[in-house]
Amino acid sequence: MPESAGKGPECVTRHGSMVTSILTSDTTTAVCKWCHNVRMGVFPYVPQKAKAFLFLLSESKVLLEANPKLYHPLEGTARARALSDARSSLHSAMLDWHKFNLDAIIADVQDHHNSVSKLSPGNSQ
Repeated sequence: MPESAGKGPECVTRHGSMVTSILTSDTTTAVCKWCHNVRMGVFPYVPQKAKAFLFLLSESKVLLEANPKLYHPLEGTARARALSDARSSLHSAMLDWHKFNLDAIIADVQDHHNSVSKLSPGNSQ
């Protein structure tokens, strides 16, 4: 099983092209429940976990774009590096979403959060 090896399915390679639209945190659960449910016995926790991760990614993106003045630091400063790091870790998390690598997503989102926290006005860096 991919999960026991620390990997999850990739949407198309595991499920074909059954989903032809971009999933939101609200639509993810319904799609995943087609196969991942108690009746089928195939990782019934996946739909809620996937919904939570997609919501986390969406909210992380909103947080990064929340305040243009805050997130446009002067080039070469610690805040500029933090912004670059935040964008990079969010991008990595989104790539990991497509691999359904939940552990990697958590690590990426934690890195994103740490970088965004360095952007706050109260941070002296």
